[in-house]
Amino acid sequence: MQFLRRSILGIGAFALAAALLLWAAAVLLQAWPDGEEGWRRSAGGRDRAMVVDIAVLEETRIAPRLTVHASVRSLQSAELRAEVAGRIVAVGSGVRDGASIREGMLIARLDPAPARTAKTRLELELEDIETEIRDATTAGDIARAELEKNHEALTLREAALDRQVTLSARGVALAGALEDAQLAVITTEQAILANRKTIAENETRLMLAATARARKESEIADAERALAATEIVAPAAGRWSGTTPTLGGLVSAQEALGVIIGTWPLEIAMRVPNEAFLRLIDDTGALRPLHVGVRWPGMGEEAAVVARLDRASVPLVEADAPQVGRLLYAEILSVAGPPLQPGDQVIATITEPELAGVFVLPAQALGPGDLLYLVGDDDIVETAPVDLLRRQGDEVIVRGAPAGRRYVATRLPGLTDGVRVRGRGPATTRINGVEVAGPAPAAADGSAAAGVGAGRAVVDPGSEPSAQSRTGSGRHAGGRGGGETRPISDEERARLVELVNANDRMPDRARSRILSILEQPEVPARLVERIERNTR
Repeated sequence: MQFLRRSILGIGAFALAAALLLWAAAVLLQAWPDGEEGWRRSAGGRDRAMVVDIAVLEETRIAPRLTVHASVRSLQSAELRAEVAGRIVAVGSGVRDGASIREGMLIARLDPAPARTAKTRLELELEDIETEIRDATTAGDIARAELEKNHEALTLREAALDRQVTLSARGVALAGALEDAQLAVITTEQAILANRKTIAENETRLMLAATARARKESEIADAERALAATEIVAPAAGRWSGTTPTLGGLVSAQEALGVIIGTWPLEIAMRVPNEAFLRLIDDTGALRPLHVGVRWPGMGEEAAVVARLDRASVPLVEADAPQVGRLLYAEILSVAGPPLQPGDQVIATITEPELAGVFVLPAQALGPGDLLYLVGDDDIVETAPVDLLRRQGDEVIVRGAPAGRRYVATRLPGLTDGVRVRGRGPATTRINGVEVAGPAPAAADGSAAAGVGAGRAVVDPGSEPSAQSRTGSGRHAGGRGGGETRPISDEERARLVELVNANDRMPDRARSRILSILEQPEVPARLVERIERNTR
C-alpha cells in the first residue's frame, strides 16, 4: 500500500509538471512575432516612457533674495560703573535684570560720609591758604609803603649831603658833619634795598599761595564729584542688563554694575559668505543700500520691519582669529507689529539687485554638472549645460537655457540622454508645493507645451495616468492633445479608427479617449503618426 501511494503521488506530480510546461509553451507561441513586421510591432508595443513633470522654459527678471541668520543689536547702550569705592546704602526700585529703566532713575546710592569728610578737610586747608595769601598781601603793602618813605628820606639826605659838600669846599663846614651826611645817605639806600627784598619775598609767597589755592580748589572739585558719584543714576532710558545691586555690598572703584541697553535705534548684524558680499557692493566697493526683510524663526511671513544695509565690518587680520564671510549691519528704520528687542535672533532676507534674462527652475530640475534635461519634439531627453547663478530655497536661478523649450521639472533616477519621457497626469500637479493646472499652450517650435511659467509644471490634459504608462502601444496612441493639428478625410478617419480597434493591447479607457479625439474635424498630427507607427 505504501508503494502504491508513493507511485500515485509521483504520477500526479509528473502530470502537473507536464501541464505547466504545455501551458508555458502555448503562451510563448502566442507571443511569438510573425516575421519582421511582428518584431517591429512587438517592439513598438514594448516601447516604454518615463513619466516625469514637464514644464516650459520662460525667460524672466527676478531680484534674488539672500537669507541669513541675524541678531538684533542696540545702537545706544550705557555701561554703569562705580566711580568711587564705597558701601551700597540704597538701591533704586525696579532695578532688575530685564527691567525698564528711565533716564535719571536712581540705580544705587553709596555711603556719602567718606566723600563728605574729605571735602570738608580740603575746604579747611583752603581757608589756611587764603589766610596765608592775606598775610602776604598785607606784608607786601607795608613793604611798599616803607619803600616810598625811604625814597623820600633818601632825597632829603642827598640834598643835605650836597650842602655839606658845598660848605666843605668853602671851608666853613666840619669834616665830621660831611661824613655824617654821607653815612645817612648810605643808610637810607640800604633801607630801600631791604624794602625791595621784602616786597619780592611777599610776591613769592603770594604766587605759592595762589598755586596752593588752585590745587586745593581742584581737589575740592574732585571731592564734590566723588560726593555726587555716590548717587548712581541712569544716563539714558533702556533695559537693565546685569546683576541687581545688593544693600550693604561693597563696590570698588570702576567696578561694573550693569548695562543699560537702549531699545531704539536698533540695527541687525548678519554674516554673509564672501561670494555673496561681492554681489552686494558696487563698482567702487561701497555697500549698496539694499532692502532687508526680517522675520522670526518659525514664522512664514516677514515682520513689518523697514531696514536697509548700512555698513560692513573690517575683517580681522590676526591669524588666530579667522573670519568666515563678512559681517554686515542693517539699520532698522521702522518697526510695525511685534517690537524687536536687542538680542533677538531673526532671519534676514536681503533683496539683491535685479537679474535680467534668467530662468527660475525647481532645484530638482538641475542635474550633476549643472545640466538641464530638455525634452525634444520626439519626447526624447537631451541634456544642455546652463550657468547656475543662485540657489534659493527649493529653486535655482540659471542663465543660458533655451527659452521656450520643454524641460524635465523633477529629475528622476535613471534619467539620462536618449530616454523617452511623457508628461505626468492628471491635468494638475504640484511642483515645490505650488499646484498649477490648465491646458498646455503651444511652444515656439510648434510642439505641445507641457506648462507655462518659470520653473512651474503644467501637465498636458491628454496625458495618461501613470498606471497606464506600462501599457504598450495604447500609451503612445493616447499622445498629447496639444501641438499641431491637421484635418483628415473620412477615409483616413475610418482607417485610423479601424487600426485603434484592432489593437488588442490598448486599454479600453485609452481607446475611448483616442476615438473621441478622432471624431473631431482636426486631430493632432503627432497622434496620427503614433497610431500608424505603433500599429504597423
